[in-house]
Amino acid sequence: MLAAAEYPSIRPAMWRGWRGPATTPSRCYLPQSWPVYRLQRLVSLAVCVLAVLLLCLVAFVLLQAAPASPRIQLGRDERTAEDEGQLFRMDDSYNSDSALDEYEDEEDDEELVMSEDYEEDEEYEYNPEFDMSYFDFSIKDDGAGGGAGAGAGAGEQAPQEQEATTFRTPVMRASWAQLPLPPLRLVGREGLEVVRDGVMFSPDVEAKLKDPGMSDEDVGRLLWQLRSRKVTELRDPSWERCGRPKNQWVRFSGSVAACARYRYPDDHLLLGEVLSFYLARLLQISRVPPATLARPDHPRWTAAAPQMERAGWGAAPVVVLTPWLPDLVRDYMPASLHHALATNTTLGMATEDTWGTDRGAGERSHHPQLRDVSESELVRLLQWSDLLLFDFLTANYDRVAYMLDAAEGEGRPDVLVGTVHNLVLNRATGGLWLLDNESGLVDGYSVLYGNGDPTQATRFASFHRKLLRSMCLFRRTTIGAVLGLSAHPKPHELLVEFARDNEPLLYLLPDPLRHQPFLSRLSDRLQEVRAWVAECARKAVAAGVSVRKRGN
Repeated sequence: MLAAAEYPSIRPAMWRGWRGPATTPSRCYLPQSWPVYRLQRLVSLAVCVLAVLLLCLVAFVLLQAAPASPRIQLGRDERTAEDEGQLFRMDDSYNSDSALDEYEDEEDDEELVMSEDYEEDEEYEYNPEFDMSYFDFSIKDDGAGGGAGAGAGAGEQAPQEQEATTFRTPVMRASWAQLPLPPLRLVGREGLEVVRDGVMFSPDVEAKLKDPGMSDEDVGRLLWQLRSRKVTELRDPSWERCGRPKNQWVRFSGSVAACARYRYPDDHLLLGEVLSFYLARLLQISRVPPATLARPDHPRWTAAAPQMERAGWGAAPVVVLTPWLPDLVRDYMPASLHHALATNTTLGMATEDTWGTDRGAGERSHHPQLRDVSESELVRLLQWSDLLLFDFLTANYDRVAYMLDAAEGEGRPDVLVGTVHNLVLNRATGGLWLLDNESGLVDGYSVLYGNGDPTQATRFASFHRKLLRSMCLFRRTTIGAVLGLSAHPKPHELLVEFARDNEPLLYLLPDPLRHQPFLSRLSDRLQEVRAWVAECARKAVAAGVSVRKRGN
C-alpha cells in the first residue's frame, strides 16, 4: 500500500522564478512525510530519556556504595581507649611483657574499620552519661583534645573539647541500727559543741572546715583534662614537687599541671595509687587527689619524647597522673593526738574524769587536751580522724606508720613532732590533703599478709592498730560509708568495679582480683574499724555511767 499511495508535500512550495521551474513531488516507498519525521523525533526522545534514567541509576548505586566521609572515618580509625574511656577487661594472668605485646596487637586490630554490629555492642557495654555542666569551655587552646583529634583540624577538635564524662560515686547506705550511739555530747569552753552521740564530731565542728575538697564534678573535670590535653612540657621533680627522681612534673595545654609517677616494672604501686583514690571516694574522703593512668607512647605525649628519654622512662605501658595542687605546705600532727600516741591513750570522751557543774544534763566537761583546744585544732583533728581510718583500711605504711617506725625502731621519738610524710595543708582553707597513696591496698597488704618478713609485718600491723586506737572521735559521713561497705558481701569487688567503670586503662595493670590478700583483707579491716567504733561507743557509755555514780 505504501507503493501505490501518493503523499502530498507538506513543505512550502518552491518559488518559481528565474532559477527554473518548480520541482514536482517525488514518488518513493518512504517519502519525507510527517508520520516518518514524527517517528524519528519520538525515537530520539526515548533514547534521551533512557540515557537519563541510566545515569540516575548509576549515580544512586555509587552513592550507596560510597564510604563515610573522611572526617567521620578518621575519628573511628584513631579512636583509642585513652580518648574515649572504653571499658576493658583482662582475664589472662598478668605479665608486663605479654600485656604490652597483647596491647600492641589490639592496636593493630583497631586500625580496621569496625562493623556496625561491633559498634552497637560497644555502646551497649559502655554508655556513659554526659552532663553539660562538666564541660570546660574556657579553654580554647588548639592543642587541646589529644587522642583521636590530635591530628585533625580545629573543626574536628571542637567535639573532642566537650567529651568530659560524668563522674559519680556510689552512695553507701549505712545501717545505723547496728551501731547504737550514746546520747552524750561535749561542749567546749567557748560554747562550741565538740562531740555529739559520744563518738562523733558535732555539726558545729564540721561547719568550721572551709575546704570541701573535690566534688564529683571537680573530679570528672580533672580526669577529663588529664586524659585529653596535649603534654607540652616535662620538668624534673624535687622533694617539694612530685618526689622521686623518675617522676616528672607535667604541663598540659590549657595551663593544666600534674605529677607523673613512673614505677615500671613495679606496676602494683600504680595500682595501689588508683585503688586508694577510689576507696577514698567511697568513704567520702574528698581530699585525696584524683589518680588516672596515661600511656606515654600516646600521640599527645610526642612533644615530650626527648624529656621522657632523659628522665629514663623505658618501655612502661602506663604512668599514673595526679593533678598538681599549688599553695600547699607540709603539716604537723596535732598536739593532742601526739600526746595520745606518746602515752598510749585514746583521744575521746571515754577519758573524761568529772562532770561539769555548769553544764546541763547530758553534757560533760573534758580534760584540757580536747575541751580547751582551739577551733583550728578541732578542724585538724576532724580531718586526722579520716586520715587514721583511711591509712588503716589501706595499710598505708608511707605516712604516719613510717614515722612511728622511725620513732620506735630507730629510737627517734622527735620524728613525731616533725612534718608528716605525704601530708600537706592548704593554708588558705585549712584542708589537709593525703598525697602519694601508692603503698595502699596492694603493696601494704603484701607487707602485712604476704610471704615477706614476718617481723616487719608484725611491727607495721601494730603501728596501724595503735594509730587506729589513738582516737575515739569520728566523722559521721565517714563512719556511715564504713558501715555500708562493711555490710557489702564483697566490698573488694565493689571497689574494683567502681575503678574499672572510671579508669579505661586499668586493664594494663595487674588484676587486683588475683591478689589474694586484697580479696579478703579489705573486708576484714572494714569489720575491724566498725568494731572499734562500737567499742568507743561502749566506752563512752561506761565512762558516763561511772562519772554519774561518782557525782552522786
